[in-house]
Amino acid sequence: MDDGSQHEEEAISRVGPNGPVPSQRPDGRADGARADLRTQARDAGLRSDDAEWDAAAWAVRPGFRRAKVYAHSVKTRALGIAYGYHNATRATAAAVEHDDSNDVALHIAPAAQYQADRAGRLNILLTMQESPTMAADDVKALAAGVDWIITPSTFCAEIYGREGWRGRVTVAPLAIRLGIFKPSPVPREKWPHLPFRWLWIGSTDPRKGQATALLAWRRFFADRPEVELYLKSTAPGSDGIERGGNITMDWRNLPTLELAELYRTADAFVFATAGEGYGYPLVEAMASGLPVVATAATATGDWVTPRTALRIPHVWKRLNVYSRPSQDADEKYAMAIPSVLGTAQAMARLMADYPAALQRARRALGMAHARARLDHYAAGIYEAVRGVRKKGRRTA
Repeated sequence: MDDGSQHEEEAISRVGPNGPVPSQRPDGRADGARADLRTQARDAGLRSDDAEWDAAAWAVRPGFRRAKVYAHSVKTRALGIAYGYHNATRATAAAVEHDDSNDVALHIAPAAQYQADRAGRLNILLTMQESPTMAADDVKALAAGVDWIITPSTFCAEIYGREGWRGRVTVAPLAIRLGIFKPSPVPREKWPHLPFRWLWIGSTDPRKGQATALLAWRRFFADRPEVELYLKSTAPGSDGIERGGNITMDWRNLPTLELAELYRTADAFVFATAGEGYGYPLVEAMASGLPVVATAATATGDWVTPRTALRIPHVWKRLNVYSRPSQDADEKYAMAIPSVLGTAQAMARLMADYPAALQRARRALGMAHARARLDHYAAGIYEAVRGVRKKGRRTA
């Protein structure tokens, strides 16, 4: 735990978002004014498998180009286990046309799981990296028949170049369903009696920062009824919602519509991550109009700027954070360890000047709509497919 001065700690403890409020919040908050999307979809007679619903969910511009590829992907589970690759697979399915006879194979996988196409196709690998330190088996995999790389962040692109990759890289931020992840239509001022809700979403992987958010909360905010922390994750064998004091732990495996609703129940988002290849929850929060405090290291640096969010300070440390069959027991990876005190300070600062936080959130929302569009993502894939056909197979 971080050590801070008594003055800093007292300053945090005095900050409140909207003054005193009742200590109890009504249950079923998501069923109130902010729960609009499910009702809208039902009233419109749309189902999640309707093409019309899907087009609206992605909020695509008409006439965008889809590249034809032979598509591979890894099998992943939902939120909590390979959430980035799970969503990348879903976005890619909407962004390309699958063609069994195509001469280009698009693989979606961590580098260590990549296997070149056996039919002699040109190989594009869509992959990402959470640490600036690449594992030896990852570096070896990139040399084994990858002709082009697509990656969702400039952070990842720079790593591959630094680790000796001499092929081409296309940076294509992964698309999210902007028609679903969108701001609440009801402003915060409409429910001043409810506690100010902080939301964290991610896996139970220590890298995702749940422990940091909890330590910051328990140290500075646990005895304050005017605020609450809502943690959302999934884990095998866990389900339901647990509440203790002003902390809620939600283990449910929510459908996309309900996950989007959950974002709209929050007033701000905390993301004290130690490393990201993209950071889907962060982008979803920004698209949902939430003010953000987050670590501005690894891939989140593409999104967390002074104009869009409050940054959590961090220090770089080398840790053994992965479990790989081929990993040396002493192999360690650089991670951006967020400050517990710095997390609490950023949260307090955001609540102390919420209008300024909302201004940053509006800029972040605009950035999400500019970068995380399906047609923008599809254009990146189209560029890579056209480029690999023109350039041909990469030579080591």
